[in-house]
Amino acid sequence: TARIRSLLKKYPNAKFIHIYRNPIFVYLSTFKFFSELFPSVNLQNIDNETLKKLIIYNYKEIYRDYYNYKSLIPKGNLIELKFEDFRKNPSIYLKDIYKTIGIELKKEDLNELSIYLNNQKKHKMNTYTIDKKTLKKLYKELEFSFKKMNYSIPSNLNITN
Repeated sequence: TARIRSLLKKYPNAKFIHIYRNPIFVYLSTFKFFSELFPSVNLQNIDNETLKKLIIYNYKEIYRDYYNYKSLIPKGNLIELKFEDFRKNPSIYLKDIYKTIGIELKKEDLNELSIYLNNQKKHKMNTYTIDKKTLKKLYKELEFSFKKMNYSIPSNLNITN
């Protein structure tokens, strides 16, 4: 997401697929991941407030870079779609993606893809809880992405006081 210039320098005709998600869920998922990972790999403890600030900072930097440089991608080489749309019917989106980037799917490829996608239906999405104060701060800090991606506060979010 944040390496468009470097990738285009090395691969001028690179194809980019950007599946984006509501910034709130990206934040919550990233926080969960790092708070579970860091204790086993850190040489020092990172408190939750520092971790939260780091996640917000990184998100903002990555997406500022993306929005600033995606216009460098040649026309027809960027596919952007919402995660929620993709999740509803991944096989249709995957077929479109392959077609758009010019890769022909053979019958056996489609069969394997179908088997894989059927197995993924068992996957249960995480549920998250967030307090109002953090939610308000996230919305303010990441407002630029909410607007560009056409998102609002998710209705399927558990919000506490």
